[in-house]
Amino acid sequence: MPNLIINNRRTISLQTAEGNDIPNEQYFEIDESEWSKIGSFETKYGASIVRRTDPTGIYNCHGLTFASRRTSLYENNFLTTILKDDGYIEVQASDALGGDVILYFEDFGVTHSGLVIESTANSLVKIPKVCSKWGHNAEYIHFANMSPYGQEYKFYRVRKK
Repeated sequence: MPNLIINNRRTISLQTAEGNDIPNEQYFEIDESEWSKIGSFETKYGASIVRRTDPTGIYNCHGLTFASRRTSLYENNFLTTILKDDGYIEVQASDALGGDVILYFEDFGVTHSGLVIESTANSLVKIPKVCSKWGHNAEYIHFANMSPYGQEYKFYRVRKK
C-alpha cells in the first residue's frame, strides 16, 4: 500500500504478519476541544488515572495497540483479521501479563483497545493496569475497569508458534 497524503491526512504501509494490508490514517491536527477533555477525564477518574502524553491525532487507541503509535486504525472489523493473522489467543484477566492486549466491547463490536502494563499476579487489586489512548486525546494509564469504554473487555496474547 503506497503512502498517500490527502487533506492533511496520510496513510502508511502497514500489514498483518500474514501480509494483509491494514487500512489506516494519520491526522496531523487535533481539535482544541481535546485539551478541555483532559480536565473532564481527570475530574471524573481522579487519581485512578495517569495522563502519559498530550493529545495527538497521529494515532488512536488501535494504532497504539497494533501499530506502535504510528497511525490510526478505524475499521473495527479488520481487528479480527489482525488477531487471526498475528496469532492472538484470548487469555483470562487473572492470567494477563504486561504486553498483552485488552479489547473493550459493546453490542456493535470492539470500541477500544490498549496494552496491559501490569498484571495482577503480585497485586492486591486483581484488575490489570493498562495503557490506552482515549480517542484523539492523550494516553492514560488506568485499571482495566476505569475508562470511558465500559466494563466488557477481554485480554489477548500472541501465542507462541
